Amino acid sequence: MGGVTTLLTAAKHMGVASSVLLVDVVPRMRAEGMERISNFMHAHTEGFNSLDEAANAVAAYLPGRPKPNTSTGLMKNLRKAENGKLYCIGIRR
Repeated sequence: MGGVTTLLTAAKHMGVASSVLLVDVVPRMRAEGMERISNFMHAHTEGFNSLDEAANAVAAYLPGRPKPNTSTGLMKNLRKAENGKLYCIGIRR
């Protein structure tokens, strides 16, 4: 949610940023898209047992996108808890 936070902060505090680069964020989000993302995030609040399990969940969520050859980049969006499980960064435990 960093992109949305950046947009809101830049709008509220004009002049705080001279430019903003957004990746995978849009200024006007559709309610059905936000709901789909929220449903995915909340469907996995118990975390993933492995990186492969998380990668398979993402692949099922994005069936039209080819699954990457390696899942290592996915760790940028996950955090490992003390219990060893992987959680989506946006989900609080």
